[in-house]
Amino acid sequence: MFSKAVKYIEQNNYDNWFILSAKYGLLSKEQMIVPYDLTLKNMKVSERKSGLKLSLNK
Repeated sequence: MFSKAVKYIEQNNYDNWFILSAKYGLLSKEQMIVPYDLTLKNMKVSERKSGLKLSLNK
């Protein structure tokens, strides 16, 4: 799914885009991270909201 999103972004010439990571929060497209086994889908709504708030306050 991620590769389809990137393909769409590239086809539409979007310059500035970000990735929402369940573990690391909001990431720029240039940031490299180590693989991990955590998804937003399996998190409680409250966990997702608090993680997003933390990443937006960086």
